[in-house]
Amino acid sequence: MKIEKSSIRKVEGIEVGIKKLLTTSDGIKENLKEVIERLKEYGLKVYMFIGDKKEVANYIGKSLNIDEIKYEMLPTDKYDNYEYVSNKDGLTIFVGDGVNDALY
Repeated sequence: MKIEKSSIRKVEGIEVGIKKLLTTSDGIKENLKEVIERLKEYGLKVYMFIGDKKEVANYIGKSLNIDEIKYEMLPTDKYDNYEYVSNKDGLTIFVGDGVNDALY
């Protein structure tokens, strides 16, 4: 599955016979790549814990130069992985993009 930049940034409908597929995304914030690069300048490792499918997660992660990408995760999976990374690497910051992430 090839992920085009446009499919990450806008609503897109694809008609396949009788069935239709509709996808949507919040898009990538304009300054996010710069923020990640600045964190790396301080020697920090950047992880991405995301609920999206592998193809979308890898597209986003690679375009932002993320060190480690984990995909198809539930909020509880994200929390468990955060705990693991925090115990392993010490100082850890978690940034969530949605309400589900904030609940755990």
